[in-house]
Amino acid sequence: MKGVEKLVVLAAGKGVRMQPLTLEKPKALVELNGKPLIEHVLEAFEYAGISKAVIVVGYKKEAIIEYLGKKWNSIAIEYAYQNEPKGTANALIQAEKYLEHCKKFATANSDVIIDKTELKRIVNEASKLLESNEAVIVARKSKEPWKYGCLLVEGNRLREIVEKPERGKEPSNLINAGYYFFTPKIFEFAKKVKPSSRGEYEITDAINMLAAEGKVAYIKTKKRVFDIGTIAELKEAEKILKV
Repeated sequence: MKGVEKLVVLAAGKGVRMQPLTLEKPKALVELNGKPLIEHVLEAFEYAGISKAVIVVGYKKEAIIEYLGKKWNSIAIEYAYQNEPKGTANALIQAEKYLEHCKKFATANSDVIIDKTELKRIVNEASKLLESNEAVIVARKSKEPWKYGCLLVEGNRLREIVEKPERGKEPSNLINAGYYFFTPKIFEFAKKVKPSSRGEYEITDAINMLAAEGKVAYIKTKKRVFDIGTIAELKEAEKILKV
């Protein structure tokens, strides 16, 4: 059984909520404890055994390409370009041509940090689950699930990602952690996605289409996940992760 072969990192966004830090640099290069966010992501996947990555760049892309180059540590890097900010499904589609012979691949946001030993466990489990599923989503518990993409689950299957449900009507306390594992089938569904209310093509809509066909599993993370969307979240993560 072949495992997860490649990583796609979504790093094209402007990071508006992290201004002024992102006025001069892309969000992926904002530092957390002296190391750019994207390096934390790559480090964890390298530990999990991934040696090839496609970085989807857009906003201030030259800075990321110059910083990472064609190889970061043991990870060979290719770049895909999202020239307009059209959302995560559109960003993923830009990476399709770099995944031509890839049967299983991981997708991560460049600003979501997870413990590397926990990620290694998740990658191994996802590899097995992709033998009988087209996608695997990583779930994390939240005390305020109504603020996020909340997961409706049944057994080990994802039924639906419910975006920001009404408080008190959330289907569970599990939310989307921002780490995914796919087979190439995801591209077929990503291309069917319609623009959301904010005018973007969302990867979660493609995942929901697959989930409606019973083809999406989920894995609960046992460790904390740091989703760095704001400067306040960055500072909180720095305090907790400082060794």
